[in-house]
Amino acid sequence: MLGFPLEHEGKLIAGKNLITDGPFIESKEAIAGLIFIHAESFEEAARIVSNAPCLEYGQTIELRPVSAEPPELQIARKKRS
Repeated sequence: MLGFPLEHEGKLIAGKNLITDGPFIESKEAIAGLIFIHAESFEEAARIVSNAPCLEYGQTIELRPVSAEPPELQIARKKRS
């Protein structure tokens, strides 16, 4: 699965004590890391992520599955149908 992009659709899990300093983009809203979770389903992965300690400090986690095939193949398949 390495080299495949993330799916466009996913789930956003927001922290409990979310604090914003204003209506502008903040440096704390940048991507801070990438974690691969191997789970039987997307729902199981969401349960695992919902217990992440960083959520207690206002961080947000974006959960998205890895695509099963490159987007070029998905587009070609849709055009042929």
